[in-house]
Amino acid sequence: MNKHKILTVNCSWEKTNYGAVLTAYALQNFLSATFNFNNELIYNPPQYLKHFNKYQAFQSFKDKYLKYTKDIVNIKSLIDLNKEADIFLTGSDQVFRFPFINGIKDGYSQYLLDFVDIYAKKIAVAASFGIKKEEFLKETSLEVRRKFKQSLETFDLVTVREKDGVDICKDLFNIEAHWIIDPVFWQNRANYSSIAEKCNIDYSDKIISYFFNKTKKDYKNFKQIEKKYNSKIIELYLSDKPIEEWLCAIKNCRLFITNSFHGVCFAIIFNKPFICVVNSVSGISRYESLFEKLGIANQCIYSSDKILGNDCIFKVDYENVNNIIKQEVMVAQNLLVNAINDKTVITEEKINNKIKMLEDKIVELDEKYILKYLLKQKLWDIWCDIFYLLPNFIQVIIKNCRENIKKWK
Repeated sequence: MNKHKILTVNCSWEKTNYGAVLTAYALQNFLSATFNFNNELIYNPPQYLKHFNKYQAFQSFKDKYLKYTKDIVNIKSLIDLNKEADIFLTGSDQVFRFPFINGIKDGYSQYLLDFVDIYAKKIAVAASFGIKKEEFLKETSLEVRRKFKQSLETFDLVTVREKDGVDICKDLFNIEAHWIIDPVFWQNRANYSSIAEKCNIDYSDKIISYFFNKTKKDYKNFKQIEKKYNSKIIELYLSDKPIEEWLCAIKNCRLFITNSFHGVCFAIIFNKPFICVVNSVSGISRYESLFEKLGIANQCIYSSDKILGNDCIFKVDYENVNNIIKQEVMVAQNLLVNAINDKTVITEEKINNKIKMLEDKIVELDEKYILKYLLKQKLWDIWCDIFYLLPNFIQVIIKNCRENIKKWK
């Protein structure tokens, strides 16, 4: 079986997330340039976003630069993808962060590639747990970790974005994982600059911020930061700016302030001075791992008020960092290319794991059916108790209504 097609699950690229869309773009660009067969992103769009202007701007970028499947509406749509492709990728970004994927309908099956056929190839590309091993243990139950191990054992290659991911895979799942650089670095600066040039707004000598979830304290601090640097701060997060302008703003700014992982990545790609305020909710491990891989001294701060009385701008030797990025990109790309080109091996362990996963799914569906039946029975008992407390004439009216409904059916 060789359908000559790669399908990729990438975290949050369907939404209005600049870093996620550009990571999807970078990986797909690499695959298209390297292999002569089709590759598409698995498209699971959030319907509620389609009414927002920002979504339309993002959709315009996706239609121009990306190739993706028809809308995935349920688990059957995912399973049907096996008729089209024989290679499936998951990543990059936090596709292994359990609270994130568990909050998405069929998220676990999608991001852990549980829907993929036993004969197809499964590869994790710079997948991220987003946190350290100790935090992962707190976030997950024994049952969840069992399912993770079961799923990961069916992969042909596991590469992770953070060093902590290697430890999680080895110590908790007995899985060998390779620590690689995020695909957003796989496209060079000139490629992103050509996209940024589509925007003709002058951001030179401006301070740019891309800052999630600002508090009242952050707003006050940013007012003080404007006074400190004698410059108005332009905020990208709550704006409707298209991706081209987002890149343009970072590329041409005087200083970049962010608590976004991909914000930091693009500051590095464009060799810009930046301040990183750690976003602890979305995972500190991501920042620490990136700086270690690139040989950058970690000067992250944990609160925006630290910017006021301190020099928090990262001191980066970009000539050295650019050379490290080139080397790390080659290592990551070679791992992926070899895994895709290698023959798919169907082991007895893989088959047994797939059978066990299917058995577990059947048990899960049975449990849901039983729970639904018990809930329905309990509600009916409550209703009966209430019904027989009602006056006789109301009971008669309700009975007549029920009989009429039966006739209409």
